[in-house]
Amino acid sequence: PRGIFRKQKITPVAGDEVTLETENGAAVIAEIAPRKNVFVRPPVANLDVLFLVASTTQPTPSTLVLDKLSAIAVDKGVQPVVVCTKSDLAEADFLANAYAKSTLPFIRIDYESGAGLDEVKQWINGRLCAFCGNSGVGKSTLLNALLPDAAREPEQPDLKPVIYLYPEEKEDVSVELDYAGDLTCTYPEYNGKWNVTALPDGTLTDTGGQTYNYLYWEGMGDAAYDFSEGFCVAGGDTAAFLESALGQLGLNRKEANEFIVYWLPLMQDNPYNIISFQADAYTQAAQLHIDPEPNTLLRVFMAWKPADSPVDIPTQELAAPERVGFTVVEWGGSLVK
Repeated sequence: PRGIFRKQKITPVAGDEVTLETENGAAVIAEIAPRKNVFVRPPVANLDVLFLVASTTQPTPSTLVLDKLSAIAVDKGVQPVVVCTKSDLAEADFLANAYAKSTLPFIRIDYESGAGLDEVKQWINGRLCAFCGNSGVGKSTLLNALLPDAAREPEQPDLKPVIYLYPEEKEDVSVELDYAGDLTCTYPEYNGKWNVTALPDGTLTDTGGQTYNYLYWEGMGDAAYDFSEGFCVAGGDTAAFLESALGQLGLNRKEANEFIVYWLPLMQDNPYNIISFQADAYTQAAQLHIDPEPNTLLRVFMAWKPADSPVDIPTQELAAPERVGFTVVEWGGSLVK
């Protein structure tokens, strides 16, 4: 999009109707048509139907979240539809009974028999739709079942994102991860939200009294990571490069050390590594919602891929905000295939 949108604080989102123009051989968004509605979570506009995906377990369903999302949808003139997954792992009666007397359509999915899939397709037909729900409820599985032959971006592993919490004083903190993919591992266990007590030195304590250095997750997603700018680094220079780059991106020595010892063994023996630190492509696919809201949020996510020979790539500018007040730091990465 053109820079004028950034000045106007307008960001194109999925569902926008736009006018494209060509500049220097590339298509750019020249105009965004007026929207009939727009959502922040998920970032989408002009919806007709919003599917609220909830699982019977892993994570445990929250009718409070479903009610909140359905109210937001109705307020924006959008039809909410509750879709229940993982009925093979636990009974779906709890959710079905909760909405039996409501006006909300409720669809129970059974992948073995295919029950519920045709009903979802009927709601989709001729309408602009979006799917939302907590990480791990099975949104990707549902989409694969609905569109088995669709050409989707290959899933990429988002490896070892870890989240450090540094309040100014002892603080109870909740962290919610809205991930456009399937979580494969979390520690401590993520069940729709992490609730911990954080100390200024970063020590975290859960409700059972167990302590942690950070919150950890991994997942499989299909985000399209941006390599329009970055770095081509010889394998043998990777450690020195990361030490410099991570300092510019705001990680302290402890955080940078933990980043490097995880990634260096995978990178140092490659002839070259193409590296790009991600912004919106990552943060929109893995949204963090933290209460209380931090004063400073640093998210360092490295997309990279090995190369047999040098590659010309425009150099990426690296910068970081000053750490002020309650600070949250996250780092992670993805080996892009």
